[in-house]
Amino acid sequence: MKKYLLVSILIMFYQNALPQSTAFNTGTIGVDMNLYGRIQLFQPDTTGPLNLYSLSVLVGTSPSSVFDYWQDAGIQDSTTSYYDSVSASFRLYGSFNNSYSNLPPNVLVKTYVTGWPGSSYVLIKYVIINKDSLAINALPGLEIISQMDGLVGFDTVKYIDSSAVLDIYKNNHLGFKLFTGNLNSIISFEYFDGYEKDSSYYKWMTHDTLETQYNSGTEGPVTIISQDFQNINPGDSITLYYGMALGSSFSDVINGLDSSFAKYNSIITSIPKQNGSSSPLTFSLYQNYPNPFNPSTIISFTLPEKSRVSLKVYDILGRVVDVLADGVMDSGIHKINFNGNKLASGIYFYSLSTDKGNIISRKMVLLK
Repeated sequence: MKKYLLVSILIMFYQNALPQSTAFNTGTIGVDMNLYGRIQLFQPDTTGPLNLYSLSVLVGTSPSSVFDYWQDAGIQDSTTSYYDSVSASFRLYGSFNNSYSNLPPNVLVKTYVTGWPGSSYVLIKYVIINKDSLAINALPGLEIISQMDGLVGFDTVKYIDSSAVLDIYKNNHLGFKLFTGNLNSIISFEYFDGYEKDSSYYKWMTHDTLETQYNSGTEGPVTIISQDFQNINPGDSITLYYGMALGSSFSDVINGLDSSFAKYNSIITSIPKQNGSSSPLTFSLYQNYPNPFNPSTIISFTLPEKSRVSLKVYDILGRVVDVLADGVMDSGIHKINFNGNKLASGIYFYSLSTDKGNIISRKMVLLK
């Protein structure tokens, strides 16, 4: 099997060569992506020790149908790297279909990794496109195989609910945060040969528990995370953004993820225009920031056309606790401040609806 052969080669020679991969070095970390979409992270550059052995996307549609790197990913667009002088950033791009297995789900995954000179964080963007003739109810997630400090085994995997960050560490700390939604499931287990089965992936992705800590043994951890199911019509897509940061402490990771989020926020507030129009491409509601918050947070959304809009905040019992918008708004990007000073700590939901029948809701946490 071609990808397993590549893995064997990487185990023996990764410090000297990266077969069939493309990379960039920021000056503090090195990031590479191979032709099938697997992302690796090195320090201080791609000649140094690994901290992330493999990061890859998962897309589940049923207990017997999960798109994953090891069994399904084939090459659509070969991985490329370049330096974007306009944004002063390093870029990796590649797209991956299911041609390795030709098994469902029939999806195309476009992967973008962006880093900045001198930074120890990156922004990762996944665009998942439904290539089937029927709609799919897709469960997106990630498979993370860590190798902290260049040594296999004994990594600790910890989820910090107060900051919604997954932290993996031995000496160094490697952090992940989902910027487009909330994680619904986190589970880790000890690496073993042959774990890569659709039924197993789906079971882990629908674990529906945020495992708070896992202490791995000699083989090292495999971590599976997932979020909400999302319906994707034929030819349509969903877009996911993750921040990833490396540091010598959890505080360093938080600072890196905050910087990564700032880059993400600048991207979504400068959405590409269509045919010279000044309107954003889609109706979107973004994750509030900061989240968790105390006592205020910013809620951002985009409207493709002028609409009557309602933005309401609900408590966990479904009662309306605040109305942030109720009226006609022009197309464009909107940001609204929500202050929870009069509310108790806890989980709240905010829901955006328009007179066109569009409704999106997200969860946020007030932590006083």
